[in-house]
Amino acid sequence: RRLRLAAGLTRRELARRLCVSVSSVSNWEHGRQPIRRVVEIAWRTVCGNAGQAERRRRRRREKHDAAT
Repeated sequence: RRLRLAAGLTRRELARRLCVSVSSVSNWEHGRQPIRRVVEIAWRTVCGNAGQAERRRRRRREKHDAAT
């Protein structure tokens, strides 16, 4: 959950990107269902990429705000 939130993704967005159900994401986050290694790697990749994109957008906004 920490990775998903840091990336600024909802459960629905993450589920769509991983091609799984929202309930699967919820079950993994709450420890009700074990997560397969391949899904864990994809999750980290998706959240890492989304987090990087969000950081780039934030830096651009800050740069723009500082210039105005």
